Amino acid sequence: MVSFGTLVRALRAPSLSAAAITVIAVTALVAWEGHAVNGLYFALTFVGLLSAQGSVNLINDYFDDASGLDADPEFAKNPFPLGSRVIQTGALGKRGVAIFAAACAALAFLALPVALRASQLALSSPNDPRRMTAAFASVLGLHFASGLLLAGGLWFSPVS
Repeated sequence: MVSFGTLVRALRAPSLSAAAITVIAVTALVAWEGHAVNGLYFALTFVGLLSAQGSVNLINDYFDDASGLDADPEFAKNPFPLGSRVIQTGALGKRGVAIFAAACAALAFLALPVALRASQLALSSPNDPRRMTAAFASVLGLHFASGLLLAGGLWFSPVS
Protein backbone atom coordinates (compact mmCIF):
# COMPACT_ATOMS: atom_id res chain seq x y z
CA MET A 1 0.00 0.00 0.00
CA VAL A 2 1.35 3.41 -0.99
CA SER A 3 1.47 5.95 1.82
CA PHE A 4 -0.27 9.32 1.71
CA GLY A 5 3.13 11.01 2.05
CA THR A 6 4.39 9.24 -1.06
CA LEU A 7 1.38 10.44 -3.06
CA VAL A 8 1.90 14.01 -1.86
CA ARG A 9 5.58 13.81 -2.79
CA ALA A 10 4.68 12.38 -6.22
CA LEU A 11 2.36 15.36 -6.83
CA ARG A 12 5.22 17.74 -5.95
CA ALA A 13 2.98 19.57 -3.49
CA PRO A 14 5.00 22.83 -3.33
CA SER A 15 4.46 23.40 -7.07
CA LEU A 16 0.68 23.17 -6.63
CA SER A 17 0.75 26.65 -5.13
CA ALA A 18 0.69 28.14 -8.65
CA ALA A 19 -2.78 26.72 -9.25
CA ALA A 20 -3.96 27.44 -5.71
CA ILE A 21 -2.89 31.09 -5.80
CA THR A 22 -4.74 31.60 -9.08
CA VAL A 23 -8.03 30.28 -7.68
CA ILE A 24 -7.66 32.21 -4.44
CA ALA A 25 -6.83 35.47 -6.26
CA VAL A 26 -9.82 35.20 -8.60
CA THR A 27 -12.12 34.33 -5.69
CA ALA A 28 -10.82 37.32 -3.72
CA LEU A 29 -11.47 39.56 -6.74
CA VAL A 30 -15.05 38.28 -7.00
CA ALA A 31 -15.64 39.01 -3.31
CA TRP A 32 -13.93 42.42 -3.56
CA GLU A 33 -16.26 43.40 -6.40
CA GLY A 34 -19.16 42.67 -4.06
CA HIS A 35 -20.38 39.46 -5.63
CA ALA A 36 -21.32 36.34 -3.74
CA VAL A 37 -18.76 33.58 -3.96
CA ASN A 38 -20.23 30.27 -5.04
CA GLY A 39 -18.65 27.74 -2.70
CA LEU A 40 -19.32 24.80 -4.99
CA TYR A 41 -17.70 26.51 -7.98
CA PHE A 42 -14.77 27.54 -5.80
CA ALA A 43 -14.29 23.98 -4.54
CA LEU A 44 -14.61 22.43 -8.02
CA THR A 45 -12.21 24.92 -9.52
CA PHE A 46 -9.72 24.63 -6.66
CA VAL A 47 -9.68 20.82 -6.69
CA GLY A 48 -9.77 20.73 -10.49
CA LEU A 49 -6.79 23.03 -10.95
CA LEU A 50 -4.76 21.32 -8.26
CA SER A 51 -5.55 18.00 -9.93
CA ALA A 52 -4.60 19.33 -13.38
CA GLN A 53 -1.27 20.64 -12.08
CA GLY A 54 -0.68 17.38 -10.23
CA SER A 55 -1.36 15.31 -13.35
CA VAL A 56 1.10 17.41 -15.36
CA ASN A 57 3.73 16.92 -12.64
CA LEU A 58 3.14 13.16 -12.61
CA ILE A 59 3.29 12.89 -16.41
CA ASN A 60 6.49 14.91 -16.37
CA ASP A 61 8.03 12.50 -13.85
CA TYR A 62 6.92 9.52 -15.93
CA PHE A 63 8.56 10.83 -19.10
CA ASP A 64 11.66 12.14 -17.32
CA ASP A 65 12.17 8.61 -16.03
CA ALA A 66 11.58 7.13 -19.50
CA SER A 67 14.16 9.49 -21.02
CA GLY A 68 16.68 8.73 -18.28
CA LEU A 69 16.88 12.32 -17.03
CA ASP A 70 15.81 11.49 -13.48
CA ALA A 71 18.29 8.58 -13.32
CA ASP A 72 21.25 10.94 -13.82
CA PRO A 73 23.10 11.10 -10.47
CA GLU A 74 24.26 14.66 -11.19
CA PHE A 75 20.64 15.73 -11.66
CA ALA A 76 19.75 14.21 -8.28
CA LYS A 77 22.32 16.49 -6.58
CA ASN A 78 20.58 19.63 -7.82
CA PRO A 79 19.30 21.62 -4.80
CA PHE A 80 15.94 21.92 -6.54
CA PRO A 81 15.77 18.75 -8.66
CA LEU A 82 12.22 19.45 -9.92
CA GLY A 83 11.23 15.79 -10.12
CA SER A 84 9.70 13.87 -7.24
CA ARG A 85 12.00 10.86 -7.83
CA VAL A 86 9.32 8.46 -6.56
CA ILE A 87 9.99 6.11 -9.48
CA GLN A 88 13.77 6.09 -8.98
CA THR A 89 13.49 5.45 -5.23
CA GLY A 90 10.94 2.69 -5.75
CA ALA A 91 8.32 4.48 -3.63
CA LEU A 92 5.87 4.34 -6.56
CA GLY A 93 6.25 2.35 -9.76
CA LYS A 94 5.85 3.63 -13.32
CA ARG A 95 2.41 2.05 -13.55
CA GLY A 96 1.37 3.66 -10.28
CA VAL A 97 2.52 7.08 -11.48
CA ALA A 98 0.60 6.62 -14.75
CA ILE A 99 -2.59 5.55 -12.92
CA PHE A 100 -2.30 8.42 -10.45
CA ALA A 101 -1.77 10.89 -13.33
CA ALA A 102 -4.87 9.59 -15.12
CA ALA A 103 -6.94 9.83 -11.92
CA CYS A 104 -5.80 13.42 -11.35
CA ALA A 105 -6.59 14.37 -14.95
CA ALA A 106 -10.06 12.82 -14.68
CA LEU A 107 -10.73 14.77 -11.49
CA ALA A 108 -9.50 17.95 -13.17
CA PHE A 109 -12.22 17.66 -15.81
CA LEU A 110 -14.79 18.44 -13.10
CA ALA A 111 -13.60 22.06 -13.10
CA LEU A 112 -13.77 22.48 -16.86
CA PRO A 113 -17.47 23.53 -17.06
CA VAL A 114 -16.86 26.22 -14.44
CA ALA A 115 -13.90 27.67 -16.36
CA LEU A 116 -15.79 27.54 -19.66
CA ARG A 117 -18.79 29.35 -18.13
CA ALA A 118 -16.51 32.11 -16.81
CA SER A 119 -14.93 32.51 -20.25
CA GLN A 120 -18.36 32.67 -21.88
CA LEU A 121 -19.45 35.42 -19.50
CA ALA A 122 -16.25 37.41 -20.14
CA LEU A 123 -16.70 37.27 -23.91
CA SER A 124 -20.45 37.73 -24.23
CA SER A 125 -21.36 40.44 -21.73
CA PRO A 126 -19.38 43.64 -22.42
CA ASN A 127 -21.61 45.78 -20.15
CA ASP A 128 -21.88 43.30 -17.30
CA PRO A 129 -20.22 44.69 -14.14
CA ARG A 130 -18.84 41.21 -13.50
CA ARG A 131 -16.87 41.36 -16.74
CA MET A 132 -13.56 42.08 -15.01
CA THR A 133 -14.03 39.15 -12.66
CA ALA A 134 -15.02 36.94 -15.57
CA ALA A 135 -11.98 38.05 -17.55
CA PHE A 136 -9.69 37.01 -14.71
CA ALA A 137 -11.62 33.77 -14.33
CA SER A 138 -11.15 33.05 -18.03
CA VAL A 139 -7.40 33.37 -17.48
CA LEU A 140 -7.88 30.73 -14.82
CA GLY A 141 -9.61 28.58 -17.43
CA LEU A 142 -6.72 29.04 -19.85
CA HIS A 143 -4.28 28.00 -17.11
CA PHE A 144 -6.31 24.84 -16.60
CA ALA A 145 -6.65 24.05 -20.32
CA SER A 146 -2.99 24.73 -21.12
CA GLY A 147 -1.90 22.29 -18.43
CA LEU A 148 -4.04 19.55 -19.89
CA LEU A 149 -2.89 20.32 -23.44
CA LEU A 150 0.73 20.26 -22.33
CA ALA A 151 0.19 16.95 -20.58
CA GLY A 152 -1.54 15.54 -23.66
CA GLY A 153 1.27 16.71 -25.89
CA LEU A 154 3.85 15.08 -23.65
CA TRP A 155 1.87 11.85 -23.65
CA PHE A 156 2.02 11.55 -27.43
CA SER A 157 5.51 12.93 -27.97
CA PRO A 158 8.24 10.41 -28.70
CA VAL A 159 10.66 9.62 -25.91
CA SER A 160 14.27 9.18 -26.95
